[in-house]
Amino acid sequence: TRIGKIDVKGAFIQTEMEGPPIYIKIAPETKKLIVDLLPAIKKYVTPEGILYCQLLKALYGCVQASKLWYNKLTKFLRSLGYEASPTDPCVMRKIV
Repeated sequence: TRIGKIDVKGAFIQTEMEGPPIYIKIAPETKKLIVDLLPAIKKYVTPEGILYCQLLKALYGCVQASKLWYNKLTKFLRSLGYEASPTDPCVMRKIV
């Protein structure tokens, strides 16, 4: 029996968002940096000086980020022949 574990760096930010769009309000300091680097973005700044961005990838702290990552990972592992343990669906196994 071989058992292994992995740590995927930046797992959540590799995961596409699903469901209704989610927008984040960019901090004023960050907004200034973005507009300085990409002047074309200025047209998206509100009259109050606020920049909102739609999340295309999950971020740490998003309520659904963990579930989205779990779905992506299990889909990939199932494509390799792994299956979820009947007693713990977070444990994937491959019986050969």
